[in-house]
Amino acid sequence: MNISIVSVSIIFLCDVSRDAKLLLIDSLIFLYLSFLNYEF
Repeated sequence: MNISIVSVSIIFLCDVSRDAKLLLIDSLIFLYLSFLNYEF
């Protein structure tokens, strides 16, 4: 399960590496959504 999360985060890194702020915001949103998926 951690491997898939790492692979998705790497894809996010490649996509939004243009702007560090967008990268930070997207990573926070991804962590928040993963928390919601774990709870539900």
